[in-house]
Amino acid sequence: MITVTNMASFPVYGFEIAYENGYSGTSYADVSLVEKGDSLDFTFTKGDDYHGNVTFFVKTDSEEKAHPVKGTFPLEPYEDQIYTFTLIGDKKENAQMYLER
Repeated sequence: MITVTNMASFPVYGFEIAYENGYSGTSYADVSLVEKGDSLDFTFTKGDDYHGNVTFFVKTDSEEKAHPVKGTFPLEPYEDQIYTFTLIGDKKENAQMYLER
């Protein structure tokens, strides 16, 4: 599982990730604003192959195309593995994602 917490100072409506063998997205069902401090999860099953470098994207409008977040992260799926990331920045152009340790 990948958990992303929004700590950014700009509007966030959801997150998307691209990885070696796929692409996934997450948002609230009603596509409402993800408030500062809220977290969203990407859940994978054993059959999902989400290893390799992961690139994050942030949606700043419910209709807008997702904007890439700087950097990539190497991920390897392990049973019961949880990766926790935090999004920071004051605007989408300088948004950064970092992995919690």
